[in-house]
Amino acid sequence: MQRRSRRFHLVPWSVLLLAAAGIVAHARYSARPIWSVETVTVEGNRSIQTGDLLELLGLRPGLPWWQLDRPDEDRLRRSCPRLGEVGYAWQWPRGLHVRVRERESVVRTVGPSPMEIAADGIVLDPREWVDPADLPILTGAVPSGLVPGDRCVLGQPDAEWSEILQLAVTEPETWRLISEIHYVSGSEFHLCLRRGHRVVLWETGIHRDPGARLGRVLEDLDRQGLADAVVDLRFRDQVVVRLPLDMQADSLGASGRARKQGA
Repeated sequence: MQRRSRRFHLVPWSVLLLAAAGIVAHARYSARPIWSVETVTVEGNRSIQTGDLLELLGLRPGLPWWQLDRPDEDRLRRSCPRLGEVGYAWQWPRGLHVRVRERESVVRTVGPSPMEIAADGIVLDPREWVDPADLPILTGAVPSGLVPGDRCVLGQPDAEWSEILQLAVTEPETWRLISEIHYVSGSEFHLCLRRGHRVVLWETGIHRDPGARLGRVLEDLDRQGLADAVVDLRFRDQVVVRLPLDMQADSLGASGRARKQGA
């Protein structure tokens, strides 16, 4: 009975030793052990080269899974400002899929070293293939010395400037009509539009949905054929539209003539 018992205990130990020897041999002679990433695929990058992106993230085939860590957002913003978001997904059997979202430029600065700014306020390097005329320019009391990776802050709190930038995301058709964003001070901005001579006086933090309100007013002006107007968004819960003096006089004259004819 004792001999059988000893043989019974020897079998599991021998199996464990063989398994350990196999693991050591696999780790020593295999270029990509089973506990490492075998393939890496990337999705969503357009201006960032795949090789540069993987190097920045420290990703490569053969990387042990336990060394895969969430990227540091602040470091990535400084190293590659256009890289907005990064996400990892596991693919059977040993693949790693990387999803990225690049920041898109929505406005540009002017001066000796023009920069572009994304919808979240991050300063970006200008892209050579983008026509500067396609982006509205930012003028006025803009901080100097901005470099890629910085956050452009206008006013206090910064959420007020974000209200303007979010218009590029929520109302892209209206945003494309803007040629210049002039920052005055505090929460006041002046927007110059491409069509006719239209100016929008905008004070942030007043309207619940200012972008939608502005879009409706501009559509109404187009229907009436009014190319020149000042749209004032500085009053709570109302939009004031001012027309040129000669147009106001014509309007008053037409209404007066209508009253006389009615009499």
